[in-house]
Amino acid sequence: MYALLLSLSAALAGEPCAPQGDPALPIPLDSTFTPVEFGPLGSELIETGFTFRFYGRDYNSAWVNANGTISFCQPVLPDIGTGIPSLGRPLIAPFWAASAPQECQFMPGSGRAWVRHDANRLVVVWDHVGYEGMSDPGHTPRSNTFQVILSDGNDPVVGSRRNVLFAYGDMGWTGADSTGGTDGFGGSPAYVGVDAGDGVIGELVGRFRHDTAVFSTPETDSGVHWLDSKSFSFDTRTPVAGDIPTLGVEDYSTWVREDLYVLRSAISGPAMVRKNSWLEYFTMASDPRVGPERRALITRKDLHMAFGNILNGSVQYGEDAFIDTSVGFQNTSLTPLNAPSPSEEHRIEWFENLMEVLAFFAPGGVASFDGDTVHLIGSDPALNTFSVDTDTLAAADRILAQVPSGSRVALTVHGGADNNTNASLASFGFDLQGITGMDLLVVMPDLYGCVLDQVDFKGSLLAPSAVVEAQYIRIYGQVIARKLELVDSTLHGTPMTGCFCLADLAMTADLVFSADDLPTDQPGMEVRVELEPDGWITIAPGSLPNSVCLNVHGKEPRDLNLERISRIVVHGAADASRVRRSLQLDIPVLVAESDLVPRPDAVRAKRSTPVEFDVLANDSAPLLLAPKVLVTELPAFGELEEQGDGRFRYTSTRKFRHPVQDVMKYRLFVEEGQPSHEVEVRFFIGAS
Repeated sequence: MYALLLSLSAALAGEPCAPQGDPALPIPLDSTFTPVEFGPLGSELIETGFTFRFYGRDYNSAWVNANGTISFCQPVLPDIGTGIPSLGRPLIAPFWAASAPQECQFMPGSGRAWVRHDANRLVVVWDHVGYEGMSDPGHTPRSNTFQVILSDGNDPVVGSRRNVLFAYGDMGWTGADSTGGTDGFGGSPAYVGVDAGDGVIGELVGRFRHDTAVFSTPETDSGVHWLDSKSFSFDTRTPVAGDIPTLGVEDYSTWVREDLYVLRSAISGPAMVRKNSWLEYFTMASDPRVGPERRALITRKDLHMAFGNILNGSVQYGEDAFIDTSVGFQNTSLTPLNAPSPSEEHRIEWFENLMEVLAFFAPGGVASFDGDTVHLIGSDPALNTFSVDTDTLAAADRILAQVPSGSRVALTVHGGADNNTNASLASFGFDLQGITGMDLLVVMPDLYGCVLDQVDFKGSLLAPSAVVEAQYIRIYGQVIARKLELVDSTLHGTPMTGCFCLADLAMTADLVFSADDLPTDQPGMEVRVELEPDGWITIAPGSLPNSVCLNVHGKEPRDLNLERISRIVVHGAADASRVRRSLQLDIPVLVAESDLVPRPDAVRAKRSTPVEFDVLANDSAPLLLAPKVLVTELPAFGELEEQGDGRFRYTSTRKFRHPVQDVMKYRLFVEEGQPSHEVEVRFFIGAS
C-alpha cells in the first residue's frame, strides 16, 4: 500500500506515466508491477509463467496489445474492434478500443499498461489510459482503468473453475477521432469479450459507444459507465463446439506440395496443388460458401482431367491443361494462371510454418505398445494428445484409443525420414479402427511415406513432407501432404479453424527463421541457413510468383514467400563458392563469413528530446572486421549527430499533432571494401 501511495503522489505531482491504480481492481496496482514496453507496433510478447489453456489449446506466452486486448499467435493491432466471435484468431478483449498507453508521456494525467507475474496467474492493468489524439487541442482528457487476469483455473481471485477475469475501475471513454469518434465517444464501439478464434465460440459481454451507464444488449451499443467497478469471469479452458483447433481459418481442404493423383474418388474441395494434378473418374464439389470465386481446384502447373464432374467454383491451372470432353462443369469457370489475382497468390509459408501446430498438442495422454496394438489412454473430456514414433507405429496392427466418449484425439508421429531419396519408411501403413467416429488429428512432421487403407478417418492428416497413398477410405477433415494419391476414396474437406501462427521456428537443421523488430512496411523475417560441412546451397527465384527457392545440398528444396523475407544469411560457408546466388533476386543474399550484414532498427523518440541508439548492435560482420557506418539518407524531421562506433543521437525538431515516423538510411563499409546493402533506421515520434 505504501508503494501505491508513493506512485499516486508521483502521478498527482505530474510525473508522466506514473502508476495511479483504482480501488475497484481486485489486484491493486503497486510496485510489484512492471511497465509493458510496447514496441513500434503497439504490442509486447509476455511470458505467462505457467500453462494457460484457451479453448483447448495451451499457451506459455501472450501478446499484450496497446488497444486493450491480449492475443496469442500474433499481435492484434487494429483500434477498431469486430464482432465476437468473428476475428479468426484467439483473442481476449477486456476493452478493445483506440487506447494509447504508449503515448502517456504526451497526455497529462494519462497512464500506461502494467504487468505482474505470479505463480499461477498473469495480471495486466491498463491504468488510466487515454484515447488516441487526446493531447490534441480542444480534446477533453478522459481515461479508462481496467484489469485482466489469466490463471490456470485455480486462482481464488478469478474464481473456482474459471481462468479469465475482467475487472473495471473508472471508465471514461469509448473511441477516438481515428475510429470515427469525437472527444472520446461515438464512432466505432469498443468491444468486451473473449473469442476462441474459430468463428463459432466466444462470449460477448457488450459493445460500448456512449457516455452513459445504460446497458441495452450485448449486440447493441451501450454506455461505458455501466462497466464501472464491475467484473466478469470466464472458463475458457475447454472448447464446446467446432473441430480440433489446428491451422487457422483456411478454406482449402487439401494442400498438396507436389502432385495430386485421383482415381475413382471424390473431393469435397477446394484443393490447392503446387505442381501437377491428374484426375480420372472423379467428382469435385466445392462448398459455394468459400472463397470469392468459390474455388474448386487450383493447379499451379500441369492439369489433366478426364471422365469427371466439377460442381461450384473456378478451376485454375498453370502451364498446361488437358481437359477431356467427358468432364462436366456446373457453376464452374476455367481460368489460366498466367496472371493470377492477388487473392489467388498461395501462401507457401503456410507449409513452412506447419510445424508450429505441434506446440498446441504436447503429449497429455499415455501411449503404450503391446506388440500388436498401440493403446492411447487419456482422460480429458475434450482433447487428448499423444506422441509415438514411426518404428512403433510401423510394427503395430492398429491403434486403440481409450478416451472419454466424444473426446478428440491429437496424435503426433515422430521420425521416419532421412536425407536419402528413398526414406527409411517408404511405405507406411496403420489402421485406425479404435478411433473410428472420433475427431482425429494426426501430425507427421517428418514422415516420408504414409499409406491409409480401408479406414474411416474422422479428422485431419498433416504430413507436409510425406507421400500419402489413400485407398478405399473416407477422410472427413483436411489433408496437407507433399504428394497425395486417392484411389476409390472420398475426401470430405470440412475446413478446420483455429490459430494460425507465424513464429520463429527451427524448421529443419538447415533453415532457422529469426524475426527482427522491423517497421510495419518492411518484411519481418531473416532466413538463416546453416550449412553442414562440405555442403552448398543454390538460391534462385522459386516456382511460385514472388517466391525464392532455397536448395540446400541433401535437402528438399524449399520455396519461401518473398513478402515475408528481409534477407537470407548463409552460415558455415567459409568458401563463398559454396553459395550460388541468382542475380535475379530482389533481396540481399549474404555469407556470414565474408559479408557485412546490416539490419534495420526501430527507435522511439519524443519531440525535442535527444535519443541515443547504436545501429551496430544488431548488425554482424566477419571475424576481425570492424565495420563503419555510412549514412546515405538523413532524417527529414530531426537532427542527427554521429557519436562514433555506430552510435548516433537523434533529436526531433518539428511539432506534430499526431504520431509520425522519420527515417535515416545507412550502409556498412570497411576500408578498401565494397559497402553493404542499404537499410533504414525508423524513428517513431509521439505527438506533441
